[in-house]
Amino acid sequence: MVERADDIVIQAETPGAWTSLFRVAIGRKVIAESLTAVQAHILVGNILEQLVRPRRSAPGSLLASLNESHVYLRSPRAG
Repeated sequence: MVERADDIVIQAETPGAWTSLFRVAIGRKVIAESLTAVQAHILVGNILEQLVRPRRSAPGSLLASLNESHVYLRSPRAG
């Protein structure tokens, strides 16, 4: 199943704090936490790039392709 990125959400982990770290979610799934503003910016740029890049092979998971190339993403939890 191809995942859709209907919403890309950037949230402050501590709302109102000017030194806050951020989390990024696609839809309702949080994909990265404890990011600086620069890291969140780079990650969202990479997500947008993946969305517009032509598919070379069979469609796959957006998150899987990002996992291969981005160090900021949350690692899948076992269990």
